[in-house]
Amino acid sequence: MLVRLQEEVKIALRNKDNERLSVLRMLLSEVKNEAYKEGKKRTPEEVVMSYHKKLTKIKEEFSNKEEFVAGVQKELAIVSEFIPRMMDKDEVISYIKEANIQEVSMKTVMPLLKGKADSRTIQEVVTNWV
Repeated sequence: MLVRLQEEVKIALRNKDNERLSVLRMLLSEVKNEAYKEGKKRTPEEVVMSYHKKLTKIKEEFSNKEEFVAGVQKELAIVSEFIPRMMDKDEVISYIKEANIQEVSMKTVMPLLKGKADSRTIQEVVTNWV
């Protein structure tokens, strides 16, 4: 992920795409700063997902300010390129069945699927589990 971000920064520099360059530098900075934090460190993918989640919340909170939301939307589009594909509902169900989990609950399933599936999708599957 780090190498990919660095390569994308180089490409944006060559193309003189300042808007994309700014977003990529912010992402790269977030990923690199994680290495200097104490305690449990997140993977670059988790950092990117966290940044995406933060932008999504900002977009929702300021939905009444169209110009601001348009800028955030552009940033979200760029950040979305670096988010790993999440499992859908059917894939989560298949994963639970293959893992042969006896007690299906958020407590047992979430640690297995963290970073692989959205927590809302996991919660939906767990609450509807028969």
